[in-house]
Amino acid sequence: MEKDFKRKLMYGCGDIFGGGAFLLISLLFLNYLTDVELINPALAGIIMLIGKIWDAVSDPLMGVLSDRTKSKYGRRRVYFLFGSLPIFISFSLMWYSFGINKNYLFAYYLFVYLLFNTAFTMVMIPYNSILPEMVKDYQERTSYTGVRLIFSITSAILAGVVPKIIVNSFGTSVKTGYMVMGIAFAVLYSLPWFIVFKGTYEEKEHLVSNENPFKELMQVFRNRSFRIYSGIFISCQTAVDFLTTLFIYYLTSCIKRPSEFPIVLGTLLVTQLIVMPININTQKNSCNIILSVV
Repeated sequence: MEKDFKRKLMYGCGDIFGGGAFLLISLLFLNYLTDVELINPALAGIIMLIGKIWDAVSDPLMGVLSDRTKSKYGRRRVYFLFGSLPIFISFSLMWYSFGINKNYLFAYYLFVYLLFNTAFTMVMIPYNSILPEMVKDYQERTSYTGVRLIFSITSAILAGVVPKIIVNSFGTSVKTGYMVMGIAFAVLYSLPWFIVFKGTYEEKEHLVSNENPFKELMQVFRNRSFRIYSGIFISCQTAVDFLTTLFIYYLTSCIKRPSEFPIVLGTLLVTQLIVMPININTQKNSCNIILSVV
């Protein structure tokens, strides 16, 4: 029992990266580009847009690559081992420009942001895929996911509160503050993948489809339920990204209270943590009612 819980912790800590990194970027990266590096807001927005498009393209490609990878470490775990360094490098570079000429900042940050998105995809696609292969029992997988969720929410709270505190502690040396913050969180996000590598396992033999992977992908979109779910997810995620990206601009430019950013966001995230079990319990009750009616 103790060994199982330890394995759940080792698996779950991977979502320190998954739960915190993109939230931190959504909250601060665009603001950093426009207000610290003084990149034109339209160009800064294009960097974010191209990154999202690349993410949509690279995710299925990584899924295909992961399914067909053969190594002594397995087809998923090998990416946990070798993904840690790209995560550290790319996340660190996102918050420091080395004094590059302003004319080249757009190209630099576009490259670094695409590099980060690639590193994120490199570990998170195999991470999301490996659990059903590790654990066949549905209830046990739910337990693993619950532990993972704890790491994810905790990381989200840290990402919402701590970075701005670090930056603000450097006073007028804002660029130095962002550099230190970037390195600190790069360490936090990269090191757990060695633990995930040690705490996960795979079956030696895997069934790999011989069909064209792109043909398989298109078959998924023929499923009406999948298309409806995708539309709901994209709409919700767009609303969340819109809120988190503009939140700091609202505090800074509209109500002139930028120092309250960590407090307000921390309160919001802690409230989310408190309400989540209630929401999960409500969903379970709703499902039970539906099943009883059916």
